[in-house]
Amino acid sequence: SMHAGHSIRLPPDAYIARQQVSDVSVEGIFDMATPDVKNQTVCSVAFIPMSLNSQVGPVWILGLPFFRSYYTAFDAHRKTMFISEPDEDCRPARAVGGGEG
Repeated sequence: SMHAGHSIRLPPDAYIARQQVSDVSVEGIFDMATPDVKNQTVCSVAFIPMSLNSQVGPVWILGLPFFRSYYTAFDAHRKTMFISEPDEDCRPARAVGGGEG
């Protein structure tokens, strides 16, 4: 569990995936040599819906969007997780967490 008063936020660029896609259309068999190609950028959310519950409530799996934005350290012996945002030199700034979990 997190210590009271700490919140973790993900910026939109951490969980919005931008992809270039092409839509190819051909009017007829004689147009196959020169198809009409339209390129566009498509944005999609990088979350996967899940229906998992635990004894303390819904389960959230913090995947790549989270790990691209935060440093994490796990202490398996104490069942503790520490989280830190990067500083301007891309090093851990300050740790958040450390509660029993």
